[in-house]
Amino acid sequence: MKGIQMRDKIFRPKILHRKRINKILSQIFEVPIFFISASMGYGKTISVKNFLEKKNRIQMIWFDIPDEDSDDEWMWHKLCESIKSANFNLGKTLTAYGFPKTNMDVYKVIGTICD
Repeated sequence: MKGIQMRDKIFRPKILHRKRINKILSQIFEVPIFFISASMGYGKTISVKNFLEKKNRIQMIWFDIPDEDSDDEWMWHKLCESIKSANFNLGKTLTAYGFPKTNMDVYKVIGTICD
C-alpha cells in the first residue's frame, strides 16, 4: 500500500498545447531556416517535435548546443555533420565553406540551403 501512495505522489508533468506557440511555429515554413532559442526547461524541443510530427513530408535535423562554451568552428562542424545525416551533399558543401565569417558568407550559406 505504501508503494502505491508514493507512486501517486510522483510529479507527472503535462504537455501543454498552446495555439499561440503553434501559430508562431507555422512560420517555420515561410523561411529556409528557423532557429529557436530560450533557456533550458521552457519546452522548446517538445513543442517543436509535437508540432512537426503532425505535418507530413517534413524532414527534421536536430542540433543541440550544449550549455558549456563552445567555439563557432566546433558548432559549425556539429551542424554540418547533423545536416549530412539528412542530405550528405549539402552537409559536405557547408563543411567545405567553413563557418561563415562575413555577411556575404552567410548569404552564400543561405543560398546553398535554399537551392
